[in-house]
Amino acid sequence: MHVNLDRIKELVPTALTEPPTWDEWLDERYMDDMGIVAHTNPYYKLFYLIAQEFKPRFSVELGTYRGVAAGHLAAGNPDGLVYTIDWHRDPGDKKHQVFAVGMDAHYDNVRYLNGCSWDMVTVQRVADVAVKTPIDILFIDAWHWYEHAIKEWNLYHILLSEEALVICDDISDNPGSTVEMERFWREVSNGYESFVNSTLHQAARMGFFRYVR
Repeated sequence: MHVNLDRIKELVPTALTEPPTWDEWLDERYMDDMGIVAHTNPYYKLFYLIAQEFKPRFSVELGTYRGVAAGHLAAGNPDGLVYTIDWHRDPGDKKHQVFAVGMDAHYDNVRYLNGCSWDMVTVQRVADVAVKTPIDILFIDAWHWYEHAIKEWNLYHILLSEEALVICDDISDNPGSTVEMERFWREVSNGYESFVNSTLHQAARMGFFRYVR
């Protein structure tokens, strides 16, 4: 997949207007965030616009939450495959897992995987696809701790396309929630064309870089 970061930057203002996907089911789930976190997440809309324009063949999300990001990638490019890897284990979080599983049911091109993102069974399931269709978009949004994120990077970056888009959420250092993610971002994006945005995800910084093998 050809990655044009300047074009992605140009899409940010449109994403911030929160355009509909014209899938009423998905658009309703987008708005549900207002009742959960008291704000919407326009970066989902950016994912939809990126998928529409760049046509990623295989996208992988590490850290599902409710699956809305995966849904926007899937809706933006129905011909592309989206894997979303969900850590949900806590019975108290089942309501979010139900939403995530619903994305798999609603979109033919979404595959929901429940498990640890660095468990080798999970990694192998992704690798089985990537051997023929390498990952065009990798969204890192599971454990926002350096030691976990770098473990994920070491496992998944070898499955990327020769040119790919890597997105990292929550680039900050807040003890107890996001630990050494600034360090993680510096290390993985070093030497690559990149940018960081603070408007797409409220109170969080998101990084985008163009990976070239």
